[in-house]
Amino acid sequence: MKKNIVLYILFLFLVIANGFFLYNYVGNNIDRKGKDMVRPGDFILKELQFSEEQMEALRMSSVGHHERMKRCSEELKRLKDLLFNTLSEQETNETKTDSIISLIGQVEMEKEKEAFSHFKTIQTLCNNKQKERFKRIINDALHKHGRQEQRPPSRATFQGAHPPHPQRMDSNRHLPQQE
Repeated sequence: MKKNIVLYILFLFLVIANGFFLYNYVGNNIDRKGKDMVRPGDFILKELQFSEEQMEALRMSSVGHHERMKRCSEELKRLKDLLFNTLSEQETNETKTDSIISLIGQVEMEKEKEAFSHFKTIQTLCNNKQKERFKRIINDALHKHGRQEQRPPSRATFQGAHPPHPQRMDSNRHLPQQE
């Protein structure tokens, strides 16, 4: 009888401890996501100082944009899963992998077109002063992104693996440089 009471007390303690852990760990993360989550477009809108009318027009066009981007992302995930599932096949069907890679390229192109179209919409909503600010924001983002890509990878990137072979890294020299 005493053994059962000890087990019940231990069980009750574990249930309370798990409930406390779930509340603090999971519950707070859900609450924080809503407060700390900053959408990518919020930065641009803050910098451009859109009026209420401009904000409403952008909200209307953004609904479709977000849906199309989400659809593209889901399709990309599906295609990449399909592609990497071919790794487990005994014989690699090059035609199949090339076809999947081609489809991935098409979806990436759709995604880039959609992003460009969305930025074009934002630009059309801007007045002349906002257009200049918008142009600066986009150029800064593009140039910053380009500088990060040109930086050689650090040793920490490889996490103990050997860095890429120098000849393989130089194999892209024949590609035209973007200015």
